Amino acid sequence: MGYISQFEASDIDSDDIDLRFEVDGVETGTTVSIVDECGHAAQIITALLDELEHYKSREERVTKLVLDNSTSWDALYKKLEAAEKRIAEHLKVLNSLAAVARRYLPDYDEHPEIQAADELLESTAGIKVKGE
Repeated sequence: MGYISQFEASDIDSDDIDLRFEVDGVETGTTVSIVDECGHAAQIITALLDELEHYKSREERVTKLVLDNSTSWDALYKKLEAAEKRIAEHLKVLNSLAAVARRYLPDYDEHPEIQAADELLESTAGIKVKGE
């Protein structure tokens, strides 16, 4: 197609063009059909356009998935933050209740369920919760 495009329209009097050029000092050439070359070029261009359309479609699908996942992650992160805040609030209340139980229950040692809850609270003492 590059060689054919160099011809003047007046130089083309049929479908065939006789291409002659020199390679390494040797004259060589071929006869080329304009119709065949244009048909081949059209096939290549059509294939490239189809491929471009495929990749544009793929890019749109990937972009949609990324945006959907981003929205999902944002919603999940908000739920996580709310849960962490509630956990921190519950821990404060439970710690206060445990302190009251230790101080005001005369028979604290006779309540293993309260002692177990107290021990559980002590075991969570090193765990950081964002809501705290």
